[in-house]
Amino acid sequence: MVGVQTVGYEVPEAEIKKAVSDLVGEADVDVFFVGEDEMRKLHHKYMAAQGYEEELHDVLSFPTEDPRHLGDIVICYPYAVSLKEDLVELCVHGTKHLLGEHHD
Repeated sequence: MVGVQTVGYEVPEAEIKKAVSDLVGEADVDVFFVGEDEMRKLHHKYMAAQGYEEELHDVLSFPTEDPRHLGDIVICYPYAVSLKEDLVELCVHGTKHLLGEHHD
C-alpha cells in the first residue's frame, strides 16, 4: 500500500499511488510532502553527515530493512513546485532509490 501525507498541499494523490504501486507491487511505501524548513532539518540530520553540502533537496528516500515496508519518500513541495518538477516523477525517482537504484 502507498500512503501519501500532504499536510495541506494539493498533489495528484491517485496518480502518485498508482505510479509507486506499479514499481513496488504489494510492498508499502509512504510519501510525505513537507515544507522547506522540514526538508532542511532532514538534510542536516541525515545528509550533511554524508558530505552533502546542498541544504535543500527536492526528494529524499529513506529505505528500511523490512521487505514489506520499503521505506519513506520525502518531497519538498515548495522547492519542487518552484523548479516546475512533476510530483509524480519525483515519487517515481524516490521509489527507484528505495529499490536500490542510484545516481551515476
